[in-house]
Amino acid sequence: MPYDDPAYITGNEYINQGLSADGLLWALTYRDSGRALAHEGAMNLWHPLTWISHQADVSVFGLRHVWGHHLHSVLLHAVAGCLLFSLCCYLGFSGRVAFFIAALFLVHPLRAESVAWLSARKDVLSGVFFFGALWAALGGWRRMGLVLFAAAIAAKPSVVILPVLLVLAQGWRANERDWGPRFWWDGLRREWAWFGLAGAGALVAIWFQSQGTHAPDMDALPLPERLLTMATAFLFLLFRSVFPVHLSFHYPYPEAGAVFHLLSWAFVGTVGSLLLTFRKHLHGFWVAVLWYVVCWLPMSGLVYVGTSFTHDRYAYLALVGPTAWAVAALSKLRFGWIVCAGLVLAYGTLATLQTSAWRSGESLFARAHANQPRDIVATVNLGSVYQVEGRHEEALALFEKTLARHPHHRIALFNQGNSLHALGRWPEAAKAFRGAVAVDPSFAGAWRNLGLVLTDPQNPHTDPAAARDAFLAAWEHSGERDAVALFLLIRTEFQLGHFTSGRARLPTLRALDPRDPTIRRHLEQWGE
Repeated sequence: MPYDDPAYITGNEYINQGLSADGLLWALTYRDSGRALAHEGAMNLWHPLTWISHQADVSVFGLRHVWGHHLHSVLLHAVAGCLLFSLCCYLGFSGRVAFFIAALFLVHPLRAESVAWLSARKDVLSGVFFFGALWAALGGWRRMGLVLFAAAIAAKPSVVILPVLLVLAQGWRANERDWGPRFWWDGLRREWAWFGLAGAGALVAIWFQSQGTHAPDMDALPLPERLLTMATAFLFLLFRSVFPVHLSFHYPYPEAGAVFHLLSWAFVGTVGSLLLTFRKHLHGFWVAVLWYVVCWLPMSGLVYVGTSFTHDRYAYLALVGPTAWAVAALSKLRFGWIVCAGLVLAYGTLATLQTSAWRSGESLFARAHANQPRDIVATVNLGSVYQVEGRHEEALALFEKTLARHPHHRIALFNQGNSLHALGRWPEAAKAFRGAVAVDPSFAGAWRNLGLVLTDPQNPHTDPAAARDAFLAAWEHSGERDAVALFLLIRTEFQLGHFTSGRARLPTLRALDPRDPTIRRHLEQWGE
């Protein structure tokens, strides 16, 4: 399981114990009952139905049979493709056109991230309910459509744009040509329940994200800067949708000045103005572009969605509109079907190659580092893989490369400290950990590892008093949940002769019910 999968699934006790009442309650409300989370970022995005699908996978397949989890995602993607085929037929496309639209949707290389990465299950699961809701609404089963829409929101809240696409699809079926304010006002009044549900879903999602670990980052990139780079991000994703090369799980922000981004806005604005002016004559293309823009907007960066400039998975639903227009246009050419078949074959081949990058963390990060050498996220993660494998010199080279460009990168400093500690370079390791907590004083892991360096029996420069303070900071900044940090704090206090304060903390450690056998053995020795 690469990237976030170990933290979000295998290291998340609300997931890795399968379906349970406690797990279901956590998925719906993020109500903390004290179970371990490998990464608090698991609670950044509200998508309860996706969490429940992972819990179901664990109940059926367990954690060892990862193939079952991946099979589930593949089947969901296949169902989404079948629903898209039916939806296209209902919208008036011929069976052959609908087939190639669905085929290109299924095999496009940008799909690899959504299907192969288990943490992106929310894309394929929400896609099934998204297409199902549209199909039901257009077919007259409106209550069923609303239920499916609610399920889609619970799988991934970014699908709140569906009511706009529903009105757009209705206009397509009715051969709308004006697309003026009256058309959209009538659609809003007609589908008020859908827009109301979308608004409620958006508010819930924003509230939960504002409570998560991403909350401090939501304003890390000022709104004017986010607005400035939006057009460039739009064109970047659009380019890779047509030419899916040098793909990565993470893209760095371009090293371009304001003039470059303003030129992007000028280009997008000019093309958009022309489309708006000639929308009656470019009916199909207008609908395709509008579909793409509406699907892309929730992930445009206007609201904080992560550290990447964009993501391949952002095109999961967005590409449907342009693909439909392109296939319909090609079908009118003499050799159009041969071109469509060639695109399916070419994109399918590229998708297979891209999927192979998701075999492991090392293959994923190595491919990303090769394709996007400026991306510090890929570089640091590749170094972390080397670190786990004991290849500390190789890992250090990557961390130092990152720190040469970004000297205050807290994760690079933290990982550098870990490798230096493993190599017995204690003063340098302590310096790296102190650098990490200087950047982020709440970095509990760095405080804990600093204490470990300062109490390492092989370190000739031990400092138990400073280590005690580091363990105390680690315990406090973990939200008083890290049993290991508390154990290390108590052990150090006993070593320093602080028996009263050490024993006063023992009931708290016991209440945490630590599973580590070393901690349990010490509790017995300490009379607890």
